Amino acid sequence: MFTAARMDIVERVHLSVELLFVAAQRVTASGSFTMGLDAKLLKDTAMVLGSEVFVDVFKHAFISKVRISQSPHSTSLIALYGVQGLPFPIPDIHTA
Repeated sequence: MFTAARMDIVERVHLSVELLFVAAQRVTASGSFTMGLDAKLLKDTAMVLGSEVFVDVFKHAFISKVRISQSPHSTSLIALYGVQGLPFPIPDIHTA
């Protein structure tokens, strides 16, 4: 899980640098700082970074759910909390 979080941070930094270069190119092309950084660019940048965070939240939630359901303690979780809907059958070790 830590590795996935670290890779997400690296990906977010790369994405931010790329968006910074896009903003710099727009400022250079327009010749004015205020014309280059208009509301549309800022809205699009926020949408890109926000969707990245949104996808990462769901990705980490899915990874966490799969890790819990495939852990050796999943039978204990079912017995204690009544967790249902595991993606694999749980063997019954009490019947021979």
